Amino acid sequence: MVSIALVLLVLSMEGVIGSAIASPEAKALLQAKACGACHVIPGVEGAYGKAGPSLKGLHERKRIVGDVLENNPKNLKAWLKNPKSIKTGTMMPNTGLTDEEVEILILYFDTI
Repeated sequence: MVSIALVLLVLSMEGVIGSAIASPEAKALLQAKACGACHVIPGVEGAYGKAGPSLKGLHERKRIVGDVLENNPKNLKAWLKNPKSIKTGTMMPNTGLTDEEVEILILYFDTI
């Protein structure tokens, strides 16, 4: 029993389990907003887009938006809420996310 718990702990620390049990709300949001059309998103069915960067390991990156912003929750929230206000020529659309939806996504991104 202890060895199973240890394996689960190690897997969760490596992010293997995180994406498998991540928020169904986040996955539903990512599908409803068609984020997978442009991004590879682990754990989201059909999310194999190539127009934007993969979202795997997003939480580990030091910078986001093509190196424009420091990667922190405040900047990620601003980007997700209104991408064109950060980078006018971006292909990233404003998907009309609410503050609550952005928080759900940021928590999910921390698991993949």
